[in-house]
Amino acid sequence: SEMVWARVKGYPWWPSRVHRPRDPKFSKALSDRNEILVVFVGEASQYHLPLEDTAPFTGDENDAHMPKRDRHIQRSLRLAIHTTRMIQAHEEKTGQIVPSGSLDVAFT
Repeated sequence: SEMVWARVKGYPWWPSRVHRPRDPKFSKALSDRNEILVVFVGEASQYHLPLEDTAPFTGDENDAHMPKRDRHIQRSLRLAIHTTRMIQAHEEKTGQIVPSGSLDVAFT
């Protein structure tokens, strides 16, 4: 599974996981619309977003997609980034994908 930065208009970039639809028709429809299906870390809902509203997640503190220093989101953002890094490390080490339903609690 691929971890990316994603955003919904009006909200900051946020760590997310790319989902691959099981239904080939839905997958084709997303592709035809140049969209991708993601789940934001800390949420369980899936969103389909334009590809231009996603970017590779590097985990780098100086990443251009890192939200501005807003004290209201900093704790949640730190937790989301930590969770994303832990998911990436676990999946690289074990080859097992962490279920999306546990993205908000798997490694906190």
